[in-house]
Amino acid sequence: MANGDGAQTALMLMGPLIGFFGHGYFSAFGGMLAELFPAAVRATALGLCYNVGRAASALAPLTIGALADRFGIGSALAFTSPFFAAGGALIFLLPETRGRGTDLSYI
Repeated sequence: MANGDGAQTALMLMGPLIGFFGHGYFSAFGGMLAELFPAAVRATALGLCYNVGRAASALAPLTIGALADRFGIGSALAFTSPFFAAGGALIFLLPETRGRGTDLSYI
């Protein structure tokens, strides 16, 4: 086995799982965020939330690559993992919308 083959195999096996669990949360954004904003600003608010996140995440490959070149890929991923943990924890600060009803004044 050549040097690095095991790491490449692990990456190929773990990649789909990381993609699913690391990016699967986007499927809940539409329903979850739509309840947080009034109808008058809902489309603008959701567009802003989606696209600010997308713009910021565009820097991720550059950041991971630069950190990996300097410190190694393990250290680069370890450095960025607190940001994912913080995002997961911040969801608990969102207001509860159960029983509130949605503002459907635009219909």
